Amino acid sequence: MAISKCKDPEGQGASGVGRGITEALLRTEIGFWRDMIASCGDTEPPDSIERMQHALALAELRLGHLCENQPSNVFHIDTARGDVK
Repeated sequence: MAISKCKDPEGQGASGVGRGITEALLRTEIGFWRDMIASCGDTEPPDSIERMQHALALAELRLGHLCENQPSNVFHIDTARGDVK
């Protein structure tokens, strides 16, 4: 799942200082989990892979919420698919 970059990457907008740092940390965490999952071999227990996938999903969700709370002119794929209510 690709998430577009949040507006105001320096975190200096109405939401306060630190948003840019939080976004960068979440993107780093997402990259870490994607790499971990991709590097898993057949010897890795399925429950370990599932926990990694849950950690990845949580980081992606948190990033999505971070970006969602900002005004943005980015066209999201959900809008194009009609999933937004």
